[in-house]
Amino acid sequence: MSYGGLLYLGELLGGLWASIAIQAAAALTAIGFTLRHLKLFTWQKFVFTALILGSISSLPFFTSFLLPDIFAGLALLAAANLLALGHGLTRWEQIFWFSILTAAVVFHPSHLAIVLMILAVAVVARLLSTKISRTGMLALALAAGVGFASEIAFGLVVQKLLGVPVARPPVVMARIVADGPGASYLRGKCPEAGLVACEFADRLLLNSDAFLWDTSPASGIYAPAPVEKRRQLGNEQLRFLAAVLAYDPVGQVTAWLKDGFQQLTMAGISELALAAKQASPSLPDVHAERMEGSLLLKNDFPIEFFSAMTLFTAILSLVFVWVTLIGSWKLVSLEQKIFCFVILLGEFSNALVCGALSGPHERYQARLTWLIPAVALLLYYERWLRSDVGGLVPSGPLAPTEAANPTLSTPALGHAKIALDRGAPH
Repeated sequence: MSYGGLLYLGELLGGLWASIAIQAAAALTAIGFTLRHLKLFTWQKFVFTALILGSISSLPFFTSFLLPDIFAGLALLAAANLLALGHGLTRWEQIFWFSILTAAVVFHPSHLAIVLMILAVAVVARLLSTKISRTGMLALALAAGVGFASEIAFGLVVQKLLGVPVARPPVVMARIVADGPGASYLRGKCPEAGLVACEFADRLLLNSDAFLWDTSPASGIYAPAPVEKRRQLGNEQLRFLAAVLAYDPVGQVTAWLKDGFQQLTMAGISELALAAKQASPSLPDVHAERMEGSLLLKNDFPIEFFSAMTLFTAILSLVFVWVTLIGSWKLVSLEQKIFCFVILLGEFSNALVCGALSGPHERYQARLTWLIPAVALLLYYERWLRSDVGGLVPSGPLAPTEAANPTLSTPALGHAKIALDRGAPH
């Protein structure tokens, strides 16, 4: 199964809006469960969190974006819950988060790579602290296994039904060429290297997107090539990667780190408008007509304003998270700390995976930025607010010095006892 299965399910249920509703329901359920697991849930907090994330974060844009990007954030939220709180979750809660993880790694290989990076760090952290949930680590490992199995099964099914192997776009090859070391290798080692890519050594591109998707034979490489040539390019990209790493390991690793850092600084949502315009011609007529009539495609939607707002929200929230963790380290629970660091680790892992393997794009990082204000709200609830009969009562430095009912407060009881002692007969 792939993400197309979710779209097809939505179509069977009455249209693509059903797929959006499913994604929105998954996101809201994940938020509610997270509040519950951290013992912060009240309906007021749930509604307030949903309103904040739904109005000034990137969450609603990716919930309604019919690509698997929303599941990158949900997978990261699942990993944080499982690793920080997995030992205390009920069986059904574990099943929910495992299902989210499994769907994410099946829907897109970048999600699988991010989960593997988080799992690797969790294994090392487990050696230093038993507070990392073993149940959570097992869930991540099983989900990764399902991801690998789905990749293999998909290839076998396509081979069986169509009689041809799956053709993977040479995304890694395009990125390495654009980074520089790949292009240097091809110019210096071809034709002796024996690669199909050697045929294009005289017109290599420093733009990985043009390498892959430009349909012009004069400027593109992969898209205008014959089907068999495209299949060969995809099949040889891992061999090409190994050869380039042996040829210039320092240069390639440095380029990856540079790509990752650049990706980390790109988190706007302006690219969503371009993606919608590119997708419109390939949609069925009934959906293409609706999209053509949308505010976004008519350039009447203030996408730049919302891009700036969601980016500002993410930056402000990140500052709050760091200040709170540093300034209130002893007051924040260990589970909350682990939860926060898994989310932050996921943000860095996503930047490295997407920036290094596909190239920096705003959309890749923006799909996760809604998690930063979510973490900020969770820290705010734990550090400053407490639930009291369904209401929010300040605690910590904002807490009242006496209880709400003075007749039951400790100072009042103390004064009453002294008065009784003084008035009692000796």
